[in-house]
Amino acid sequence: MRCPSCGISVEKGVQFCPNCGHNIDQASTITINSEDVLPSENVYGVLKKILRQPSASKHLTPNHLPIGLISIAIYSLLVAGFIYYSMKSISSDLQSSFNDLGLGSVLGQSVEVSFFDYFLLPFVGFYALQIIMILLIYILAKITGEIKDLRTLTAQYGAYLFPFSFIFIVGVLFSVLNLSWLATVALLIATLGVIFMLPVILTKSGIENAGDGTDRVYLLLIIYFIGVLILSFVARTYVETMVSSFINNITSIF
Repeated sequence: MRCPSCGISVEKGVQFCPNCGHNIDQASTITINSEDVLPSENVYGVLKKILRQPSASKHLTPNHLPIGLISIAIYSLLVAGFIYYSMKSISSDLQSSFNDLGLGSVLGQSVEVSFFDYFLLPFVGFYALQIIMILLIYILAKITGEIKDLRTLTAQYGAYLFPFSFIFIVGVLFSVLNLSWLATVALLIATLGVIFMLPVILTKSGIENAGDGTDRVYLLLIIYFIGVLILSFVARTYVETMVSSFINNITSIF
């Protein structure tokens, strides 16, 4: 039989899973079909199945942790890359405006877009934000009595990020095509959707009370509040840093 929490094979009669510590009760043990548990050694096959059927992410085990971490990195790279691209575009537009005003030859330099400020910092910030979200969901699972292995949760979280990464790419394409409204909708779904959807997807469905009397709805609201608070703090910090740096670059030209 297999552990209902992480999906690894365990010997019959064992009370606790040797991998994640889940309490395996003979009366409530769920036998998982071997076809549902995704093999960790076939990375290409796992990614192919997840992209084709995102709900298959729930079958990932601690052995798939690298896939989750890589997916989180890809998502963070997309966000950071879009920020860097946007700032480069703004810089180019400003330089064009200077040229139109006949100031290009006088200024003799363009507005610099720092790779560190506009790419590396956002990448680190959004990667850290995803790790914090995983920890918040893990705490929620503990409070509601759902014993989840942190490695399994990280792998599943990263796998569920793939659809949001795809939507983010679509939003960037809309932006390049100057379809501003569609780009805004897609980018909002790709960012806020991670905060509002993944905690629900990664925890049990339904509205039930936890063992200590704490209602799951309130716990989810707390997760949402903290997630949005952190996102707004990170966004405000980076916006202030980027705007300040950008203004300094412009004033240095004069």
